[in-house]
Amino acid sequence: MKELRTVSLPFFILILGQFSFAQSPTQRPIIHDLSAALTDVMIVDGFSPPQASRAYYYSHVAYYEVVRQQSPEYATLAGQLNGLDKVPIAGAGVNLDYAAATVFKMVAGSIVYRKETLEEKVDGLVENAAKKLGADGVKSSEAYALLVYKHISDWMSSDNYKKLKSLPRYQLIQEPYAWEPTPPVYHDALEPNWEHLRTAYMKDASSFAPIPPIKFDSLEGSEFHAQAMEVYKIVNEITDQQRMIAKFWDCNPLQTQTEGHFMFNLKQMTPGGHWMALTGIACTGKGLSNLESSSIYTNVCIGLFDGFIASWQSKYEYNLIRPVTYINRYIDKNWLPILETPPFPEYTSAHSVISRCVAEILNARIGSEFNFTDTVETRWGYPARTFESLTQAGIEVSDSRVYGGIHYRMGVDQGMDQ
Repeated sequence: MKELRTVSLPFFILILGQFSFAQSPTQRPIIHDLSAALTDVMIVDGFSPPQASRAYYYSHVAYYEVVRQQSPEYATLAGQLNGLDKVPIAGAGVNLDYAAATVFKMVAGSIVYRKETLEEKVDGLVENAAKKLGADGVKSSEAYALLVYKHISDWMSSDNYKKLKSLPRYQLIQEPYAWEPTPPVYHDALEPNWEHLRTAYMKDASSFAPIPPIKFDSLEGSEFHAQAMEVYKIVNEITDQQRMIAKFWDCNPLQTQTEGHFMFNLKQMTPGGHWMALTGIACTGKGLSNLESSSIYTNVCIGLFDGFIASWQSKYEYNLIRPVTYINRYIDKNWLPILETPPFPEYTSAHSVISRCVAEILNARIGSEFNFTDTVETRWGYPARTFESLTQAGIEVSDSRVYGGIHYRMGVDQGMDQ
């Protein structure tokens, strides 16, 4: 077993171990299907982007901590992730694949709203992992899985999540620069206290704070006004290609649809869900084993979780007005963006933060020269898109938020930097 090293690099290149790529496994690694099942249930549940990042984080860390015991090259995350103490080690007779799948099912099931739906999706996967095990092997593996679940559950319950709803309700700031609810639904602010959640690897929510946004100014010709005018002109003159890119990366889990007098939600995956699916594409494209894939998924989950906390801290610290509000008030009262503006402040773009973050994680883990085709959004009717690199995809995400009319250029640029 390697000695646990103190990691001093930025969280987005946290390394779980140094390993070479294995040959293509003989069957599809189960972790891909477990993760996809969790995504599907969260789509139906309508999880918000921050909530989804939390579900991915705990489920994948739990799985990794069990399956990593198959090789001494993979270090525990205990002592590296905030608050995570040493996870129980499997004893004789425990099948790590079966135990890991069982733990994933238990942890994810404790987070999602539709536990039964998740179980329907993953029971077959878990049962396949139990094949060729005798009754004693199943019993000891399930007993160990329960032990790990209790350990992870105790860790998870101490992250302040349950306290968030008891904190003071968000109060609108009556200032010209400040965010306010946006059309068409004018939802209340989403997760205004998310910065109080315990971070994964960052010291605290402000560890990767961006530079302040451009100073608010409503005067024509000012630097802030120019930021809004760029969005206004892009949307008014949008090309078919730009519109398609905006829609492709929308990832709004509760997109509002209107038919006559009826309004309903189109449920889609979150930004984090899109990048988790891309992680699966990357691992499959490299022919990685289940253990290697689990390691990379877990790195990605760490980045997603801390990325949303960092961005949310910035959003509610600066509380910046969205383009649609500014443009309606100072430029064109009838203007609307291409995409539905999500219900939280503008700066920084969380989609830009997590997209560039995950792209850098995957570059560090699988290499930056990776051509791939993104088929994630085809289930919602969008064509597949091909990219020369993960970095290119991450940059296109940021462009898409400006094309869609929901972010200023500074919000996406500083989001990538953050």
